[in-house]
Amino acid sequence: MEYIKYKRSIVLMKLVGCIPFVAFAVWLILSIPRFGFFEQLTSIVVIIVALLFFGQYLAIFLYFLVKPSPVLCSIDEHFIHYKNGKFAIKDIEEILDLTIHTKRFLGGISGFRFKLEDGQIIEIPTHYLLTLEQQADAIDIVKERMN
Repeated sequence: MEYIKYKRSIVLMKLVGCIPFVAFAVWLILSIPRFGFFEQLTSIVVIIVALLFFGQYLAIFLYFLVKPSPVLCSIDEHFIHYKNGKFAIKDIEEILDLTIHTKRFLGGISGFRFKLEDGQIIEIPTHYLLTLEQQADAIDIVKERMN
């Protein structure tokens, strides 16, 4: 059984990277009364962008930092196990791109997308927790087991 795990050190670095942007947005919120009209408008735009983008990732990275298990999914000889379910590797028709499009995140999030033979699409989000090398290794494991 192969476990697809993220490293908490990477999550911590990304979390630390989000903190200055969220802190800057909070500082702007507190400073708005002292600004002029145009500075207030630009500050509001910056606050919205900072909190919507970096604030969401701050919450996600904080969740995964304190999550008890760093395992995102596991792969055995015949199945991919994700959360409480599993699906057969032999049922995978193709591996789609590594971006999951959602309404909450404008650019989408990273993850694995598999198209099954019955047309169903299985998405396993990784939320940018894996390095590109880890993600490529996981895809290679699935491709190897598909053959």
